[in-house]
Amino acid sequence: MREEVMRDAERSKNKILDAAEQLFATKGFNNTSLAEIGEYANLSRATPTYYFKNKPTLYKAVLLRLIDDEREFVKRRDLLESDDIVGRVRELLCTHIDFIFLRPTYVQLICREALDNNGFLLSIDNFLAIVEQGKDLIELARNRGIIVSQDSDSILMYSLSITWFPFLQKDLIAKSLKIDPFSKSFLQRHKDFVTTTFIQSLFKDVNTL
Repeated sequence: MREEVMRDAERSKNKILDAAEQLFATKGFNNTSLAEIGEYANLSRATPTYYFKNKPTLYKAVLLRLIDDEREFVKRRDLLESDDIVGRVRELLCTHIDFIFLRPTYVQLICREALDNNGFLLSIDNFLAIVEQGKDLIELARNRGIIVSQDSDSILMYSLSITWFPFLQKDLIAKSLKIDPFSKSFLQRHKDFVTTTFIQSLFKDVNTL
């Protein structure tokens, strides 16, 4: 009986986190209420307060879960096993794009956090696995003498901007161009463009590596 109650509680908490992730991403922190999250999760309006006490606590729980999920998603690809640095960089970028394709709320919430200047993510060291592992791979490449640009941090930032933009603009610019960022055909083209642009900007002639 006790185990069943615990399972029900865990299911309810996950439903609340799922609902809060969607609503915080689409409406923002300030425009979303705990009661609305409860209704969206098909639970009582008071349930989010019961499990998470207040909205800031729930918001932080949503962000932390997203960060952990992205980190785990990237980790599963075993990116550090190969000796091919350029190949590992390509795989890292493709893996990150795959995660956004499956979980677009990730970039929506990060961008909302930046615009609202809440400061929560800045209190977490290396909150983006793509940045953490990207910088590690760039340092390996620099030690091997295969980096052509010294401004690698800017190139990484530009690449993330290109990576995220279509998924953030699906209902505006992408729609006006009749592009569906969540189609499989666009996904592959997007991966090819992002990885080629990043690698050609950062590395020496990859054909000679």
